[in-house]
Amino acid sequence: MASSSLAPTWGIWLISAFLMSILYGAGLLQVFLYFKWYPNDWTGIKLSVVAITILESLEISIFYYGTYLHLIGGLEDPTSLLSVFWPDSIHLLFMYLSSVTAQLYFTYCIFKFTALTVSSKTARLGVPFMILLLILLELGAGIAQVIETLSFSSFVQLSSVKTRTSLQSATAVAVDVLITLSLVIILRKNKGQIDQTNSMISILIIYAINRGILTAACALSNLILFLAVPGTFYFFIGLNVSSKRYMNSMLATLNTRSHVRKQSESGSGIIDWGTILSSNQSDTVRLPSIKTVIAPNHFNPDINIHVEAQTSYEMDNLASKNSLSTGQSPRISPHKGSCLA
Repeated sequence: MASSSLAPTWGIWLISAFLMSILYGAGLLQVFLYFKWYPNDWTGIKLSVVAITILESLEISIFYYGTYLHLIGGLEDPTSLLSVFWPDSIHLLFMYLSSVTAQLYFTYCIFKFTALTVSSKTARLGVPFMILLLILLELGAGIAQVIETLSFSSFVQLSSVKTRTSLQSATAVAVDVLITLSLVIILRKNKGQIDQTNSMISILIIYAINRGILTAACALSNLILFLAVPGTFYFFIGLNVSSKRYMNSMLATLNTRSHVRKQSESGSGIIDWGTILSSNQSDTVRLPSIKTVIAPNHFNPDINIHVEAQTSYEMDNLASKNSLSTGQSPRISPHKGSCLA
């Protein structure tokens, strides 16, 4: 490899390594803050955080081991700069698994929320099922890519996995767009006449859009650069930081719950839907004399939305369809289990 070609290849490789290291460090900080701020979270949430942390730690460790083999070996044998070593493929596997973990997190939360707000079983399962199929397709294409690249002897052969790489990146973009649109649509449908509620929903819509833009941009840039600039590593800019974006977006969603909740908790008779969804108690939850009800958040049930019930408020967006009035004890029947949010 001529020295003039090092900038668009190994120069970009190192830049992407610095970027992913920064995001990985930010992710570890968020993991620390999560366990410090939310020690009583449901076990399923904690296991999800542990899983994505382990996957990211393995991914970056293997990536840097491969970097060492290339750059240090390249001082003795320049051909090693072109060679493909096993860490070059295996680190992709952990990257894809980490990204899928975060995507499943948001998908399951969409499912749990629609279980409370949508009465039709078909409508309730349709979007989450579609997202799940795309996630499986994304993961399958990624695994196929990893298996094939394990047999490569040189980076020159990367062009032979163009179809699998394009499919993996395209489905990743589709998943992010679909998740974001689902969150925004669900939130907008829950807007009503209460200014405080609408203000909170607007904030959550912004959070959802920002999350989707960042993760989709990484996958899209990976796809575009891989196809537009072959023979270089420019696509690493989007590829190597993608799973770190997912990790940070997932943890940011978890860690901002208290901040948003404090903005919404201003009355008595507050019902914490995060607690309801994270319990294995009876399906029926009785509500005492209600002045303020907190409706479940779209993708983060621990972030609560106030809905003031002065004389009566028809919760037509909830599956229960109960009319709430001061002094009543309606029955609301959330599904058993816990949403990982």
